Amino acid sequence: MGAVVLWPGGLRERLNRRAHLIRMRTTAKNRVLGALSHGGLRIPVQTLGTGEAMGSSSSAACPPDRRRSIAEALAVIDILA
Repeated sequence: MGAVVLWPGGLRERLNRRAHLIRMRTTAKNRVLGALSHGGLRIPVQTLGTGEAMGSSSSAACPPDRRRSIAEALAVIDILA
């Protein structure tokens, strides 16, 4: 009989944690897109990691608090990517 492989923390916990991280990343992407569209800008989701979102927020004369929110959400996306 073969060896039994035990996953540290269990497979279910690992999958739940991964699902949670994916939801966090999706929430951050939606936050960026929402903040930009509130200012009248639309960018494709694929460009969120390229820095275009921060460039768009600067050129669109977004208020500083909205730019800060976009920067924080982009940082979360970078960490979770």
